[in-house]
Amino acid sequence: MRILFDAYSLQSQAHLTHERVKGRRLASLLEMLRELEPGTTAEFLPAPYNCDALAGVDVLVWTTRTRPLREAEMDAVVEFVKAGGGLWNLSNHDPHHVEGARLAARFGVHLDGAYLITHGAWTRIEGAHLADHPLLGEWEDGPAIRTLATNTTDAIRAEVGEPVAFLPESMESRIPLQTPPGGMYAHALEGGPAGAGRVLTVADSGFLGSADTRYPGQGLLDQGDNLEFARRSVLWLARRERFGR
Repeated sequence: MRILFDAYSLQSQAHLTHERVKGRRLASLLEMLRELEPGTTAEFLPAPYNCDALAGVDVLVWTTRTRPLREAEMDAVVEFVKAGGGLWNLSNHDPHHVEGARLAARFGVHLDGAYLITHGAWTRIEGAHLADHPLLGEWEDGPAIRTLATNTTDAIRAEVGEPVAFLPESMESRIPLQTPPGGMYAHALEGGPAGAGRVLTVADSGFLGSADTRYPGQGLLDQGDNLEFARRSVLWLARRERFGR
């Protein structure tokens, strides 16, 4: 399996260049991904997007894209998905959502540009806020996902695809009256605007950070079932899912 991370995304840039967390921000995630199956690679793509750059890639990961993308590059990503590729588009709170929102809109998915938070603690997404989606149910190699953890987050809305998880209505907005309460935390799309591919949109990317890192926010990969959710997300996008026991 070949997994490609966008190098100009928030979490990728922290991992690649920031003196406080260089080589550590995504270390736990990368270690897990490279052990998914023999021969799996997880690399960073700094070059412009085109058909050659995306050839042979199973899953493309945007951990909050921050550098503006030219329309031709955006078209290349869309065509990659429609041809059968998997896209993991992870957003973040305002103002970091802009490029992810541009890409999400190409698949009929809307990112609010919200700035939502649970003051004094990370947000637990569990119970009725977890949708009945196979990503979260029992798999051959593990029990159902019970808790997702996030900190500051955007919000997702869509008329296509399926919800995976919803944001608690109790979350507070740092931009008063900007968006209605609620919305989705995670959303899955297969078919339709995605063609032969799959798209998983998540309203936060910081949860992918290793537990011992605090830039650009506290890493939460060890909290709740975040690590397992990350593992399943990539397997689902690559069509290696292991549903049911």
